[in-house]
Amino acid sequence: MIKYSLICGFHHSFEGWFSDSASFEKQCEHDLISCPECGSSKIRRALMTPNLNAGKHRNQLTISDGVSKSEVYPDEGNSSMEQNPNISLPQDKQKKEKSKQKISPEQVITMVRQVRHYVETNGRNVGNKFAEEALKIHYGEKKQDIIYGTCTPEEGEQLADEGVEFSEIPLLPKAN
Repeated sequence: MIKYSLICGFHHSFEGWFSDSASFEKQCEHDLISCPECGSSKIRRALMTPNLNAGKHRNQLTISDGVSKSEVYPDEGNSSMEQNPNISLPQDKQKKEKSKQKISPEQVITMVRQVRHYVETNGRNVGNKFAEEALKIHYGEKKQDIIYGTCTPEEGEQLADEGVEFSEIPLLPKAN
């Protein structure tokens, strides 16, 4: 099964599950898919960002600007409650409290900036040839590498259809 992020002609977004991409195309041709919000059958796939497994590069990220590693990777390390000797909670209650912690919008922005900085520092800018280079890496024509650049929405759909894992990193205004 494939989960697609979909968008209608009025820019309402929703998700759909399909057995394969051909099934999605066939259902679109026959107007069998409609927007749950407005009922429009003019549907297309939206660019999707897959789950990323940072693997060996995960520990190379440096977290700063007041964001602790436990906030970014909640499974690792101890929460501030576990480190504070003045709070005495049973282990299972500590885990529940830890799962309730929220990440603020400012922390998310800081993390996105740090991911972008990491990619730009450790990756290779391929400009508007991103799709071409990503496919070469995916099919083993070039060695595994961190690359970044731009691609059109159509190229992004082609990469997703081919099973290439990639993600958009939003451009944010520079921090003051």
